[in-house]
Amino acid sequence: MVDKLLKDGKKAYERNEFEKAVGKFQEAYGLAREIKYTDGEGVALTEMCLFYQTKNQLPRAKELGENAIEVLTNTTDKKALGQARVALARIYLMMDNTFTAMQQLNQALKEFTNLGASDGEEVAKVLLLAADIGMRTNHEKEAIQFYEAAASYIGQAGKTRDQVAIQVRISNMLMANGLLTAAQEEALKALSAARNAQVPANAEIVCALNAVANAQYTLCQFSDARKSYEELLSLKVPEHTPLDKAVFQEGYGFTLIATGDLELAKQAFEKALPTIKAQGTVAHRAQVL
Repeated sequence: MVDKLLKDGKKAYERNEFEKAVGKFQEAYGLAREIKYTDGEGVALTEMCLFYQTKNQLPRAKELGENAIEVLTNTTDKKALGQARVALARIYLMMDNTFTAMQQLNQALKEFTNLGASDGEEVAKVLLLAADIGMRTNHEKEAIQFYEAAASYIGQAGKTRDQVAIQVRISNMLMANGLLTAAQEEALKALSAARNAQVPANAEIVCALNAVANAQYTLCQFSDARKSYEELLSLKVPEHTPLDKAVFQEGYGFTLIATGDLELAKQAFEKALPTIKAQGTVAHRAQVL
């Protein structure tokens, strides 16, 4: 019955029925205490912690998260304990206590990887949160390492879209730091993951190709960048907005300039300009003009 209440609470939460969700979690918590079901009690506390986090009631969320860890520490459900530590780490991070947040994340990683609760998706969540802390505290090198590890774990879990998004983010970070060859390597990893997915999706391939083309252009590999853009533009992605497509045309235009095809470049810019005039920033519009 406790597990059913928890499941019903999560479903209500996903439907944005927040008050109903927290009611289910509270009911599950009370019943779990009554029947001495420690695992259920701890999970209910974690869910309530996350609920109050979304309401930005951080002191209450912190109290519930700490209680969840206390309850779950001596149980065999190490995955639940790891999830409770991640929830509490989020609270500490929101309260600008990055040191304690990282302590909780290190403990969570141990729960997931050393105590029989290995779960690629859960480990990736921990690593992504650790990466965010690294960025917040200006430890970009460490943050990139966390992102790379997260991409690997989430790829193992079969979440190709998330994996590609993380790898593209890493590529952009590396490029911003002047590490152009490394940025290209990471973009190519993203492209390989997108192409080799069980169900290849044009959206992920286009995202990765855009990162590859950017890296190639920055490395003065203009001919290769042009080919990447041409493949990118040949793929249909319904969810791409007109502005997305205009930005791709703009990038293609710059590669055409670099390869000496000025008339084609002009055509690409003219195709992009109406949308960028209407929806782009002033700086972006000036660049195309």
